[in-house]
Amino acid sequence: MLKSISIVMLLAILLGAGCAEEHQDSPQPLAPAMSIAEADYVKNEMLSKMPAVDPASYQYIVYPEAAKKDGLSGKTFVQVLVNPEGRVELAEIANGSGSELLDQAALEGVRQFTFTPGEKDGQAVATVVMLPVAFKLN
Repeated sequence: MLKSISIVMLLAILLGAGCAEEHQDSPQPLAPAMSIAEADYVKNEMLSKMPAVDPASYQYIVYPEAAKKDGLSGKTFVQVLVNPEGRVELAEIANGSGSELLDQAALEGVRQFTFTPGEKDGQAVATVVMLPVAFKLN
């Protein structure tokens, strides 16, 4: 199954920082809802060490059987906020493949990834990476 998946990882762009607004009338979620654009992280050009995907994480990208059956292929770009512990804090579709099925599979898989975190001055920091996930039928 993994043979039919071509995955290329690329570290790339960053966005701005900010804070999510909280509403007192609604129940508080476990974690405040925010987007990567609102997150606090260190820009890649400020890092002394870039984050790296744990190679074992690739097992979490699964080509949906329905997509294979329908002959769907494509590339989804997932933007990921990696926390200082190397876990995915947030993941968002930056550029879809044209197939919601493939985009959701990419997003669900990437959310389970682990990383060696980026570093600034020897300290692990939160960073943002762009991961292209290619689904290609052989």
